[in-house]
Amino acid sequence: MFRTVSQPLVLLAATVLLSVAAGLVLDGSVVEAARSIPPVWRSRLYGLTRFGEGVEILVIAAVLFALAAYRSAHAPERRLRVAWSAAAGAAGYVFVATALAGLLASLVKNSVGRARPSLSEAEGILSLHPFAFDSAYASWPSGHAATCGAAAVALALVFPRWRFPILGIGIGIAATRAGIRAHYVSDVIAGLGLGAAVSLGLAGALARRAWVFRAAAGAPPALRRPRRAARHLPRDAVATLVGASRQLVRRLRGPGRATRTGSTGPGPA
Repeated sequence: MFRTVSQPLVLLAATVLLSVAAGLVLDGSVVEAARSIPPVWRSRLYGLTRFGEGVEILVIAAVLFALAAYRSAHAPERRLRVAWSAAAGAAGYVFVATALAGLLASLVKNSVGRARPSLSEAEGILSLHPFAFDSAYASWPSGHAATCGAAAVALALVFPRWRFPILGIGIGIAATRAGIRAHYVSDVIAGLGLGAAVSLGLAGALARRAWVFRAAAGAPPALRRPRRAARHLPRDAVATLVGASRQLVRRLRGPGRATRTGSTGPGPA
């Protein structure tokens, strides 16, 4: 998949064409089909769709970036510092790609102003209100789908061995937006394509500067990783967290011990 669609601009063009086709063929019928989803299954879709906000991915990426940046400066061995530096770059890339896709989707959807499926009966499926800056008119593209597409492609580039399950999960979560009638199918397609293009474009820009990624002929950028040292990162991370916990406990206990120590002298004459 990555080898056939590696250029962000080509991906964006294909996304727009596919989104328009889906809007003409599928949007109306899928909205009608979604009305008949049983309440039990709809509640489960609502539970899944919240992951499309990207909060969990952003928080995890930020925490990992902070830990990796700290260890890249304080690890005792050079090979560990190099490995932690690469891990910090990967975590930072995932964070920036996901956040940037969400911001771009918000800008585009509020500029286009497409009415959501809840207004389809009153206004039709192609009703546009440009620059309305109203949630009811912010359907194309789906912001949740954009963050799903960006996070999935970014993680697939960082973990290429697991790219197919990662991409499948991202597409599945994005599809829930159509299932709960928050978006049309064409909105979801547009969001996924936009997010994927952002992640690929950012990875390509980093690869051209030999940061985080390296250029790969005929394929998307490949992650630059020191494989031999990377296997020691989990052990070093655990040791770092254990050491930080012990220091915190000592600091919390310190004032109490000092007080007790200071009160053990001889009493007044």
